[in-house]
Amino acid sequence: MRTPKERVAWLLAIVFLIAACGGTQSGTTTASTEPSVTVATTAPATATTAPATATTGATTADPMAMECSPVDYAGGPVTLNFVWWVGGGDTASDTLFTDALACFNQRYEGKIEAVVDYVPGGEDYLAKLTTDYAASGQLPIVVAPKRVGDLAQIWIDNDELVDLKPYFDASPEWQDVAIEESTTFNTIDGKLIAAPDTFVTPVGLFYNMELLGQAGIDKVPETWDEWWATLEALDAAGIPAVSLHTQDIGWSAMLIFEALVARTPEGVAFLGEKYPTDYNHPFIIEASRDIARVFQFTTPDAVGGAYTLAANNFLSGVTAIMPNGPWMIGEFRDPALSSEGFGDKIASGLYPGPVAVDDAGIQVGDWGIGVGYSPEETAAAAEFVEFMSGPEFTRQRVIRMGSIAPNLPLPAEDLASLDPLAADLLTLIQDNNAPILPGYFVQWTSFIQNETIVQGLPQLALGQITPEQFAQQLTDAAQETP
Repeated sequence: MRTPKERVAWLLAIVFLIAACGGTQSGTTTASTEPSVTVATTAPATATTAPATATTGATTADPMAMECSPVDYAGGPVTLNFVWWVGGGDTASDTLFTDALACFNQRYEGKIEAVVDYVPGGEDYLAKLTTDYAASGQLPIVVAPKRVGDLAQIWIDNDELVDLKPYFDASPEWQDVAIEESTTFNTIDGKLIAAPDTFVTPVGLFYNMELLGQAGIDKVPETWDEWWATLEALDAAGIPAVSLHTQDIGWSAMLIFEALVARTPEGVAFLGEKYPTDYNHPFIIEASRDIARVFQFTTPDAVGGAYTLAANNFLSGVTAIMPNGPWMIGEFRDPALSSEGFGDKIASGLYPGPVAVDDAGIQVGDWGIGVGYSPEETAAAAEFVEFMSGPEFTRQRVIRMGSIAPNLPLPAEDLASLDPLAADLLTLIQDNNAPILPGYFVQWTSFIQNETIVQGLPQLALGQITPEQFAQQLTDAAQETP
């Protein structure tokens, strides 16, 4: 175990390496390459679950307090009204967004106010955007191209997104923190159609070691043989092994599905394809067969259940394994969402391989601006998009949620604030040289995610269709989607 001084020194060494690499670092990798530089530590640190407080001073002793001093902005007053789905709850993602929203409004008080209409989830966001657009013919002033799948391509083709390049070029701070590959990807015909990413977030597994111990398991499984043995042991002890669900793009199950696909080089290459049209491959069929097997080790309510049900089953100690990203760690530490000391029972792990899944990948950016608004409104929206893509928000994303920001050096006190579970996940990636796979939720069409998987995965889990038929369903959907 490193001493605190050794710990911070090591972290700073990693940060200096990140800074030295600068914009040449890729924000994502495929399984055939070494992962991008990660900040990693094996030592426990203070949990980062409390909501941040705004500060108007130049510095703060609390790394989670955002810097919200008033800015010099000549425009306004402007109100930005838009729909969003993160921020309505108590997760780390929610509190990060709401804290950042409050900080932005404090910075621009009397000049710009961002007002959010929250919807429950990503599917609801997509549905509301589609309905509102059909009624008005206009996008909201602030949109999330990354979160709407292939619908974003329609916006791009119809020239419905504001060119952010003039605003980006005028902000060295924004340019410095942006991932170069993401900037290139989001530049089309010389226009920056969405804000470049500034971080990546690896997604792994969380294990309730107390429940594993009750099944006679004392370590996180590292290989597929160990994984299946762990599931069998938990089942023999009467413990539902894995939190799964089939609604909400089948998130937890499909993360495991991805890792199953990645067992072969051909599967890894397939996961790197954007919008594949043929899923009739042996690695897809074998992954389909094995994910159906995983459903034998879950709760009875998994088939037809939503993400919140799967998450609650893990947080309440019903299930032993939860596939998810580090944004969930705050819920482990919050006695209002889980039991006192629950987080101390949890261990981080990679998917057997070992591999992790990239929460985003190099794709269209998270933030865009709809056309058709006044110059004053568009300029105000650009201020908001820049803030949500800038150094302060990125810093908060790293220390609260364990993301990786290749171009943002952080002081020692920020790095020491990483939750040990997030730090452990990053350590596992670095120590194992683990690939970070592109996510199916980026690579496959939104129709497949929201329709085919939601309908076909329950059928597969219940044995109503074969793995071959599931692969054909995916193929048919890919080829029929306009």
